[in-house]
Amino acid sequence: MSWYDSDTDSFFINSGTSEHSSTTETGQVTPFAGVLLDLNENLTAYASYSEIFTPQGNYRSEDGSALKPLVGQSYELGIKGAWFDGRLNSSFNLFRTLQKDQAQTDFNSSCPSSDGYCYVNAGKVRAQGFRRRSAGK
Repeated sequence: MSWYDSDTDSFFINSGTSEHSSTTETGQVTPFAGVLLDLNENLTAYASYSEIFTPQGNYRSEDGSALKPLVGQSYELGIKGAWFDGRLNSSFNLFRTLQKDQAQTDFNSSCPSSDGYCYVNAGKVRAQGFRRRSAGK
């Protein structure tokens, strides 16, 4: 479970204005599950799933409201191994991460923020691929 509370007071020198903003997220459930299966004394297969929740209360829309949190899911499937009492390790995994509501700069806006722009929840991201690692001690 996640709780998030942010209070920000800003003063903008160039315009002489000030702004107070407050954002709260309460009791957001972000599950995680993982499964390991020992294939033999050296190899272990695994799978995992997790949800993503990242508050973006520090970003403001043109109407002054805080952006919705970045949310998504992450999946991973892989195999890892250890040999010679852990002196040689190797792993290979496949992964996919899906995210939505990522903060994007609204270049058609004008806000009294540090960079002068407002933001919108517009981004969608899909990252996927594989990783291979080997290490010896």
